[in-house]
Amino acid sequence: MLSYDATTGMIVLMEERHGVVVDVSLCVECSATWVGERLSKIIVIGHVEDAESPGGIGGDGGGVVEIERGVVVRAVMVVPAAELDLKLWNRVIEEGEGTPSGKGRSDGS
Repeated sequence: MLSYDATTGMIVLMEERHGVVVDVSLCVECSATWVGERLSKIIVIGHVEDAESPGGIGGDGGGVVEIERGVVVRAVMVVPAAELDLKLWNRVIEEGEGTPSGKGRSDGS
């Protein structure tokens, strides 16, 4: 998690140089420890919606993170995941797509 705006309940979730705005307003508890920890690892379950402007999140990631402005994830559950190995996670996803680079499936689709 890159940043959290307590006023709107929006976070910027990032992985490498890519970010997405996530609305966590329905599932953030005041006692949630991950809220105040910049770059904490979390797992978000929710649905993706088209959005002209997700609102409430300023900036552009400081030029370091490319934030996807056309969508917002509406979270229904957020859990801390300090032990999550993102490199392993990405490797498993790439293998499931059928290519080592993750740039497409081997069957051409």
